[in-house]
Amino acid sequence: MKISFLTGNPFKIETARRAFADFSLEIEPVSLDLPEIQGYSSLEVARHSAQQAAEQLQTPVMREDHAFHIPSLGGIPGPYMAYFERNLPLENLVHMLEQVEDRSAYFELGLVYVDPHQEIVHEFTHQVPFQLTTQPAGNLPEQALGDDGHDFSGWSPIMQLVGEEGTLAESPPDNRYPYFMNNFIALAQKLTETGE
Repeated sequence: MKISFLTGNPFKIETARRAFADFSLEIEPVSLDLPEIQGYSSLEVARHSAQQAAEQLQTPVMREDHAFHIPSLGGIPGPYMAYFERNLPLENLVHMLEQVEDRSAYFELGLVYVDPHQEIVHEFTHQVPFQLTTQPAGNLPEQALGDDGHDFSGWSPIMQLVGEEGTLAESPPDNRYPYFMNNFIALAQKLTETGE
């Protein structure tokens, strides 16, 4: 089965490919010029885009959106990470974090699958926990490009996956993929179980 994956993000594409490797599922990355709503959750944003794309393409579509939450800073940036990274330099974020004790954070991943022919919608959410450091580390070995081409590596020198030694800027992508595969595996299992 082939699923259109509404993204241009190389990290998301490779994560999905690795998650689907043990299933009879293929992805075909697609880029469409669709308006993206400014929702309160990653699931809300993904749902809107996936439904629009499935209607336009008339094929099964999935969309995963990521929101990044820093609870001690009121949950910002949430689904507005692109805006915050463009406008809040790393040095300023570090200064804000030095004022709080709790430096936990998490990515909220929202995946939506829509099959327009069978009127099926599956939704999955998962959280990936992080610790934020106040000492940037790493050389930014790669760019983490967003769907709009924005370089999301700006904060990676202080973002550390819980259970990992270094920051995202210090570790290769191979170390990160398993943390971000849960929603894709859950979708693959659901599609395999139901035979959709």
